[in-house]
Amino acid sequence: MLSILSLFHLSQVVNPAEKLWALITFLRSHAEEKIVVFFATCAAVDYFTRLLQGGLLSSNHAKLIHGLHRKMRQKRSSIFAKFRNLSKGVLLCTDVMARGIDVPNVNWVIQWDPPSSANFFVHRCGRTARCGAQGRAVLFLTPTELAYVDFLQINQNVTLVERTLTELVDAQTLTQFTTDSIRLKVQKICTNDRLLYEKGIKAFVSFVQFYRKHDCSLLFKIRDLDLGALANAYGLLRLPHMPELNGIPNFSFIAPDVDLSKLKYKEKSVAKQRELKRKALEENPPPKFKKSSPWSKTKEKKAKRASRRLKHRINEEPKAAAFVPGNHMPRKRQAVVGHGACDEEDDDDISEEYKKMRKHKGRKITTAELQEMEDSD
Repeated sequence: MLSILSLFHLSQVVNPAEKLWALITFLRSHAEEKIVVFFATCAAVDYFTRLLQGGLLSSNHAKLIHGLHRKMRQKRSSIFAKFRNLSKGVLLCTDVMARGIDVPNVNWVIQWDPPSSANFFVHRCGRTARCGAQGRAVLFLTPTELAYVDFLQINQNVTLVERTLTELVDAQTLTQFTTDSIRLKVQKICTNDRLLYEKGIKAFVSFVQFYRKHDCSLLFKIRDLDLGALANAYGLLRLPHMPELNGIPNFSFIAPDVDLSKLKYKEKSVAKQRELKRKALEENPPPKFKKSSPWSKTKEKKAKRASRRLKHRINEEPKAAAFVPGNHMPRKRQAVVGHGACDEEDDDDISEEYKKMRKHKGRKITTAELQEMEDSD
């Protein structure tokens, strides 16, 4: 049961490059509380769970970090039960946890990514302030997304109160790390494990695709988002190759000086699995797809094809008209004039020839088939 009077809706404005730093600072400051953090995609949950468990938090705090999304079918129930029974800890999840699930004593709900729809904003917030208890929900927004606050007010009748990170965390934790120190630490973790490097790329790509297809595309515009700065927050070693990045400046992205070809997998089982997959691809390479040509060239080809068809039609029409039965003189008139009468067999032959030409013109039979039919006659 959600108690509206005891739930405080808060928003925090963060630059894209500061999002991970803000989250880690918040988690460190509220280490003794129970927190649910919502992400937009399964890949993001998987990636950031591994990062938080792999060195971004203290060892004792890292043990209380859990990740849950819809693709974890076997482990999902056990992870949920474990987090439910904790008095403190952090659960990173997708909207699979947004509704229909009761987790007691959740102190904070953090929406690191905006929800896919306004309805899910309310469902996410409903994970805290259960059964009359107090709770707080914080939505991270970048400066270009602030119009979403007014949209929620109109669409869901929810008023968000803006708070800075200084108001939400203690002063000592706030100055413990900087945005650059977090970025360098994440990049170092990814350099030591190729699997995390791959998962970071996948998480970034999945978020960009989610953002591009957002229900509120008028408010969440991909061209307004600083993707280079966001890639820094993800700690990427390189920008992925994707069409959404074409024509978008990424000058704010800071790429480390790392030889990506020398990255190794930390887990031996993963390294073995990747090696088997690589050998299988070498033995049975996938079919090479023809690269799509530019739109201008495709348009030019279509114009040339249409021109050839028009010329062919102009050349074929006089030939087809020569076989029209109405073009020859009727039998009775021919007999009167004295040119001789056509018998029924000649008339039928002309009709058959006309039908063949019509079929050939309509592409129902090929030129070879037409020639074969004429030879058989």
